[in-house]
Amino acid sequence: MVAEKTALILDDDADYRQLLEEFLADYDYSVTAYESPLSFLGDIAHCRSHKPCFDIIITDNQMPGMDGIDFLAMLKDISCKVPDGRKVLISGFLTEEIKRKAEELGSRAFKKLTAVTELSEWLDALPA
Repeated sequence: MVAEKTALILDDDADYRQLLEEFLADYDYSVTAYESPLSFLGDIAHCRSHKPCFDIIITDNQMPGMDGIDFLAMLKDISCKVPDGRKVLISGFLTEEIKRKAEELGSRAFKKLTAVTELSEWLDALPA
């Protein structure tokens, strides 16, 4: 039996969040989705084990309460077990500075308008 693949999505845009959920379902991911990092932090019991709580994490950058860069930095601070390279920051306003910060935090960064294509390539390249 193959272990279930899991994904965390954080995006305040309900339509885009739904699109990502459906997209990841096509890749056989079981998805947990929140509208903001603060919503997720209210349910952070996911991250109390010694193994990664998700196989991949996808976060929007611009969200109320906490942006994606700050969320990725917080994950690093709390020693998140999801390996570098298995996190993605998506932004409609992706600048070189945001991309650099995301990469420093062990994350890839994709522009929201092209994210589905880039996510496909990224997912296809991930080791099993």
